[in-house]
This record gives sequence, C-alpha cells and structure tokens, in this order.
Amino acid sequence: MARRPIALTALSAVAAAVLAAGPARAEGDSMRYEEPQDPHYFRSIFEILAINVIGNVDYLLNTADRGGTAHPGDRLWDLRYDWPTFHDKLTGELWRKDSNQFNTNYIAHPMAGALYYTAARSNHLTWLESFAFSTLGSFAWEYFAEMREVVSLNDAIVTPAAGFAIGETTMQLGDFFSRSSATIPNRVVAALFAPLRAINDLADGGRPRRDGDYDPLGLTRGPWHRFEVGAGARMMVQRGLVRPERTVYAAPRVALDARVVNIPGYGSAGQGLRLFEDGNVSRLQFDLSWMGGRVADATFSTKVVPVGVFYHDAPTIAHDGLRGSEAIFGYMATFEYSAHDYDRDGGRPVDVYSIASPLGIYGEYTYRRGRAWIRPEIEVSANFAGITSYGLGAYRASRGLDVNIPSVLAEKAYYHGYGATAAGGVTLGYGPVEIGSRARVDTVRTIEGFDEKPRATLTNVDDRRVVSSGWCRVSVPGTGWSVRVDAEARQREGTVGQGRAAKGEVALMGMTSWRF
Repeated sequence: MARRPIALTALSAVAAAVLAAGPARAEGDSMRYEEPQDPHYFRSIFEILAINVIGNVDYLLNTADRGGTAHPGDRLWDLRYDWPTFHDKLTGELWRKDSNQFNTNYIAHPMAGALYYTAARSNHLTWLESFAFSTLGSFAWEYFAEMREVVSLNDAIVTPAAGFAIGETTMQLGDFFSRSSATIPNRVVAALFAPLRAINDLADGGRPRRDGDYDPLGLTRGPWHRFEVGAGARMMVQRGLVRPERTVYAAPRVALDARVVNIPGYGSAGQGLRLFEDGNVSRLQFDLSWMGGRVADATFSTKVVPVGVFYHDAPTIAHDGLRGSEAIFGYMATFEYSAHDYDRDGGRPVDVYSIASPLGIYGEYTYRRGRAWIRPEIEVSANFAGITSYGLGAYRASRGLDVNIPSVLAEKAYYHGYGATAAGGVTLGYGPVEIGSRARVDTVRTIEGFDEKPRATLTNVDDRRVVSSGWCRVSVPGTGWSVRVDAEARQREGTVGQGRAAKGEVALMGMTSWRF
C-alpha cells in the first residue's frame, strides 16, 4: 500500500508554515538588538545545507559505525542513488523505522536538529519559522544526504522536535547572558549557549541590546531567572536478579538547573493578562550520578513554553514581601535523554530512555503572601520515544522468537515508540525553608509497521516508568547557598509478548547547592 500522503502531506505542511510565518513575523520579547535586524532566510538555508554537507561527509566515512546501512562491496563514494529510489522515498514506500545505534538516533539527530533550529533562529527568524526550517533541514538529510538509507520515520520526527526543544532553550539562555553586563564571562557563556548566533552577529556587526540593570554578579534583572549548581550523593536501595537481597549503593552526584522566564512582571508586583509568543519560558536540567565507572543515574532535559498566557494579580508589596498570585499556561515542547541503572548487580543493562515531545501543555500557579508561597505545576505531553525494552530479557527467557518483534528491538535491544507523559507537583515555601513533592508517569508503546526488515506478526511491546519524590531545602539567607534532601521512589515495568519484568527502587539524596 502506497504511503504517498505521509511524505507529500508532511512536506506540504512544512512549506506552508514557512510561507505563512514570513509575512506575519513580528517583533518579539527576546533576541533584541541595539539596531533592528532583518531576518536572513537565504543565509538560514545556506547554513542548514552546510550542516548537512558536513554531516554527509561524516556519514559516508563512518556509515557502519553510526549503525547505518553498509552492504558488502560498497565503495566509499558509490552512492548508487537513482530515480526509483527517490520516487519511493517521495511516495512513502521507503519510510521505515531505522535500526541505527541508539545514540545516533537519540543524541546525534537531536543535536543536528538543534543546529538546524539555531541556524535559523540566529538569523532572526521567529521560533515558528525556525521550527519549519529545521523540519525542512531534517527532510533534506533524509532524502538527499543519507543516500544509502530509507527515509527514517523516527528521525523525521525526533530531529526537528528535539531540535526545537533544545535549540530554543539554549537560545533563550544565551540571550539572557547577552542581555547581562558585557563582561568576558557573560560573553563566553552567551556564545557557548548560542554559538551560531555569536558567529552571525560577528558577521553582521549586530550588537544585542543589554538591559542596563544588573545584579552584583552582572546578570540582568530583566527576565526572571534561577540558576542552580550543586553536588552531593545518591544512595539507592535495590533488589537485583543476581543479588536478590536488599543492597545499598552510594554514588556521587552533580546537578545543574537553569530556568529563565522572559515575561515582564513575572515574580514581581503588577496586574494584568498578557499573551506571550516568543519562547519566553525555558528550562535546562542536567543531573548525573556515577559509581564504579558506570552511570547510576543521568538526565539531560530541556523544556520550552514558546506561546501562552500569563495572568498576574500581585498588586502590592507589603513589609514582609509580595502578596498576590500569578499563573502561566501554554504550549510546551520537551526533550529528555536519561539513563538509570535499576540493576547494579549486572542482571540487566543500564536502562536508557529518550523522549521528544513536540506537543504538550504546561501550567503553573503561584500564590504569595509575604514570606509564604505555594506553587502547583502540571505538565502533559504526547511523546515520540526511543527506549531500551525492560521486558526483552523476560521475553527471550520465555522462548519468544525474535522474528515476532521489531527488528531494531531484536538487534539493538531498543525500539521506537509513542506514548504520553503526565507530571505534576507542588512546592511550598516560607522564608528560607522549602518543601515539595512531584510525581511523573511515562508510558511508551511500540509503533507497529514501518519495519526496516519485514517481520512476522508483531508481539505487543510497551514500557512504563513512574517516579515520585519529595524534598526539603533550607537556604542560608543572603548567600544563595542551600542544603537539600530528597527521597525518591521509582517503578519500572516492561512487557514484550508474554515476557514481563518490573523493578522498584528507593533512593535518598543529599546535596548542597548555590542559587544565583
């Protein structure tokens, strides 16, 4: 059965978005300059093509290492690209879920998507235009660069979706430091978060507009921000396959949390209702624990709320602080790459989970009364995910046949799936003391069909992850330093056909951190 609507509809939708976004471009709240800057559409295309050319050379030199298709007798530059192949790509006949290495699909492609996106965003395009250009860059790679490959369904989704979530977050963080004082550290950090913007600004002579109102560290007081770096330890209690008794494992831990809310009035006195549409809420988080040369727990995630509504009703500042409420509700995009070792005894490999969500909603509400405050939050998203199957070992132990599961699962022990994430939490604070709780549920199910290698009837494959936590933080007034203790419970389940595996874990974490 032909899949013409899939390819042609997707390409038409992206092209329409580019054409529609151009005339409607308006001045936003971020990426501001001392002199107005015009969007450079053709330079955006040139830079995206240059990224693809560089990637294509790497692909041709390292096809097998990247998990790509390399056949016996292939010559390095013999691409064997013909019209029937390209025709089948256009009609959708060659759309497949590929079996590349996990990190090729869920690290390299998201990073490529971020480069596509930031190339356009750094040329003064809006976030919607930049997303459209990154999608076109992804299609160009699939159709013209990976000439030995089918069109990868997973890459066509993950590359632009993850690229948007990563790219807009880093652009907003880079813009924050560009708006801060013109110190060497601020210039360096701005360039690290948004290197293509730094290059294009140098070529254009563009000078980002600085706010002029800075804190003692030289950071702008314009957008609300909270940056936190910390270090501590993580203790996990597990029952393993090889070692069934409860065992305690301890691991050092480092963490980074950077959040910027570029909405005038957020966190201060004021009243009103405001629409925002320029990537105004962003967050980047990194958390790592390791022991014995192996990862115990690692997470890299980005979140951006590019458009939404901000409600503000905090009219007064009393002697004991701000009084009133505020709320944000909007469209959200996220990316997460995480690894967790549920089986330190070696019974199973490290569990790896990657989520790209181009479609989600985010909401938060804050009520303040002087030194006391409360903030509930909620996130719901539809996801495309790559995940190592937690039930694969049980399936094979039950004598399940590899021909009945997706080829990438049989060969690489992971699969491409779709699912949803629901998360929520509440934080309460009074003066230097803060307590909170949070719960999150991720579900993933394999995408049926589109297999790179024809299979027999597919077996059901799905996975589930539940994480709940509570914490208490005590800050040292006037210093930014704090001590935090977390308690966490995890539940991991996986099913492949008749095979099912589940594991629970509890952990206690302590950390000292600096907020600024």
